Amino acid sequence: MVAEWRLSRGVEEQTQAFFEGFNEILPQQYLQYFDAKELEVLLCGMQEIDLNDWQRHAIYRHYTRTSKKIMWFWQFVKEIDNEKRMRLVQFVTGACRLPVGGFADLM
Repeated sequence: MVAEWRLSRGVEEQTQAFFEGFNEILPQQYLQYFDAKELEVLLCGMQEIDLNDWQRHAIYRHYTRTSKKIMWFWQFVKEIDNEKRMRLVQFVTGACRLPVGGFADLM
């Protein structure tokens, strides 16, 4: 009951305010034209991933920067486009955007 209150009724006023504001920008009838991925990009935007920042702040456990598997990983990341890089970051971290400080501030 506590979880239900915190997740639904406890933030009902804030959720309603968000939907009203969002509806002013994009009326609900237009949401049907977007799939979930497009709506996420609309809400969060698409950040440009800084590969140098990512590599500089990567933490390796049981590997080193020069390990063959790590080098394969970075080669793969360099070859994919920015959207796929962002999806990879989201998959690994659960965050749809990087913090303002970049990878250094990512938990």
